[in-house]
Amino acid sequence: MKEKKEETLRKKLEKEVEKTEIPLKKLKGRNFFCEEDALKAVEEWTQEFPSVLFDKVCMKSVMKREPNKRGNLQKMRN
Repeated sequence: MKEKKEETLRKKLEKEVEKTEIPLKKLKGRNFFCEEDALKAVEEWTQEFPSVLFDKVCMKSVMKREPNKRGNLQKMRN
């Protein structure tokens, strides 16, 4: 009986992890305007999937030039 419950729990956990894989990939692939927007999206994701927790959230700042705009990125930063 105990083994059957463990197997059922294991299957439920595997399904939950599979269900979160695609939304997590989408979240990782999104670009955000600022750090606050990124943290807000992570918070919303964790509310949608409460059974999955992040150990730590890593962000990388990327400066992108607007399409069809001329100029130096270094001057745009200042």
